[in-house]
Amino acid sequence: MLTNPRNAGLSNLRINGLLCDFAYRVINRKSNHHGKRPMVRDYHDAIERAGSAVLDVQHLDKYTAGDAVLRRELLSLFTDQLAQQVAALCAGCAGDDWMIATHTLKGAARAVGAFQIGETAEALEQLDPDADAEACAKLIDVLVQQTHECKAAIEKISQAA
Repeated sequence: MLTNPRNAGLSNLRINGLLCDFAYRVINRKSNHHGKRPMVRDYHDAIERAGSAVLDVQHLDKYTAGDAVLRRELLSLFTDQLAQQVAALCAGCAGDDWMIATHTLKGAARAVGAFQIGETAEALEQLDPDADAEACAKLIDVLVQQTHECKAAIEKISQAA
């Protein structure tokens, strides 16, 4: 049985590194013929896509080989990461903190199959919170809603397993 990485002595940096490495592999697998993932055109794209499926479990199962324990562990790590980064964005971080929060959230979300959260994070990453305050506020509202939906989906998955 897998233990919580924090209990096993892994730092938050190591956990983030594992999620980022996982995200890197996922993103490269999903790349177009130019080797780059198509960017979200603007924040309107992310808002329009907010109604799509919240979590692609089949995507995650490709990397966990259907192992329910590993899936729960990865989703637990993602839930922690999601809460931290969304809290930072809601608190009004800016500059490097904004870039770190949005980029980390984008990669972690895509890694586990929470693609709509990844797209919203990508749209936020492209904005300047000082210059585009209204657009950022709208996207953060979308992100908070997506977060609630994703957490509910993760809870259902955890209970079913």
